[in-house]
Amino acid sequence: MSEMRPCGSQAISDLVVFARKDGHPYNDLVYTFLLPCAGVAAEELQLPLVLMWNQPSTVPVIFY
Repeated sequence: MSEMRPCGSQAISDLVVFARKDGHPYNDLVYTFLLPCAGVAAEELQLPLVLMWNQPSTVPVIFY
């Protein structure tokens, strides 16, 4: 798991840079809690970052 953060961040950065060079730039980056390394990549690439909250509908039922 410790390798996931640097490798995941680098993979996301590589994808965004390749898309830019190919003429398809990203406007922003949407991530979930499963890929927190996306925040590092977005900061390095100066992209706006948006958290997508994909919580299952059963979780609010447990709390409320």
